Amino acid sequence: MRLGLLLLVLLSLIGGIGSFFSEEESISTKDKILWFKPVGVVVDSSSSSSSSLDALLLGSTDIQQHELEDLIKVLENAANDKNLAAIYINVSELGMYYASAFEIAKAVKNIKDKGKRVIAYGENFGNNAFLISSQANEIILNKYGQVS
Repeated sequence: MRLGLLLLVLLSLIGGIGSFFSEEESISTKDKILWFKPVGVVVDSSSSSSSSLDALLLGSTDIQQHELEDLIKVLENAANDKNLAAIYINVSELGMYYASAFEIAKAVKNIKDKGKRVIAYGENFGNNAFLISSQANEIILNKYGQVS
C-alpha cells in the first residue's frame, strides 16, 4: 500500500517537473471566430469574495469577477489578430457600471472599425449589454428574449 502511494507521488512529481520543460502550445486563429461570453461582474480589480448578507440570502458566494483591463486586452488582441474571421459577443450575463460598458463598447467598435465582423447575441438586453452590442455589425436577439 505504501509502495503504491509512494510510486503515485513520484510519478506526479516527475510529470509536474516535465511540464515545466515542455514547449508552449500555440493556437492557430486562422479563419476562427472568437467566442467572447464573460459571465459575472466587471470590476476594476478582483478581490476575494467574502461572506455577506446578500451571499447568505442568495445561497452563493462565488461570483465570477472579470477585471475590465483583462476584458479590454482580449478585445484589443482580437482587433489586431489578422487571422480571426469574426468575433461573437454575448454580454447579456455580465453585470457592470456604465463606465465599464462604455470602455468595452469602445473596444468592440475598434474591432469593427478594423474590418472584422462582430456578431452580438443576447437572451435579454439591459442598457449596458445593448450599449456594447450596438457597436457590432449584427445583433441577434433570442426569439424569446427581450430588450429592457
